[in-house]
Amino acid sequence: MDIKIITKRLRRFNHCSKYIPHLYPGKSPLLISTGIKYVRDSLDGFLLVDTILCLQSDRDINKIFYQKFIFKQQAQDFTWILQCYDNEKLIVSKKIEYSKFPLPKIEIWLINKNLLLPGEY
Repeated sequence: MDIKIITKRLRRFNHCSKYIPHLYPGKSPLLISTGIKYVRDSLDGFLLVDTILCLQSDRDINKIFYQKFIFKQQAQDFTWILQCYDNEKLIVSKKIEYSKFPLPKIEIWLINKNLLLPGEY
């Protein structure tokens, strides 16, 4: 799928009133917005959402009310990096060797266990 088409579709998610549980064995559930459900199901984003959920098992990260995640492809070796921020402070950075994610970069917010796209806030 073309990046321009994906970006246009993601802009349509501009407010979320319905959240869906995203469960991971042995971990507490996260609620995902309809936009994140689209990213997960249509854009091969299961690894991304599961990694964010796994990071929540760290008590220091889990207690942060607002977390900003940036998932981007590294130009030098085409690996991926997932960075978690508390406001503007980098908390954790995780390297992911391979992903079929079609966008070079995406920002996702986690607010009080609700995972959403910035436009859905």
